[in-house]
Amino acid sequence: MPEVTLTQASEIVRRDRATVFRWCENNLIPSRRIGIRRDIRIQVDDLKSFALKYGYDFDAALAAKYSQL
Repeated sequence: MPEVTLTQASEIVRRDRATVFRWCENNLIPSRRIGIRRDIRIQVDDLKSFALKYGYDFDAALAAKYSQL
């Protein structure tokens, strides 16, 4: 499963990074933390499901681009 960073996820759904962080912290979007800095990673499919469920934009082209990195 391709994953994106918190910043990339915020760009994909066109919302502020702090907003996406809050969604993750409130378990609205499944996410995991990695490394010593505890950086957040979100699976693209989970982000897409969330965006469709709540009526947010989802930039599929940008998601595909970030998934390739």
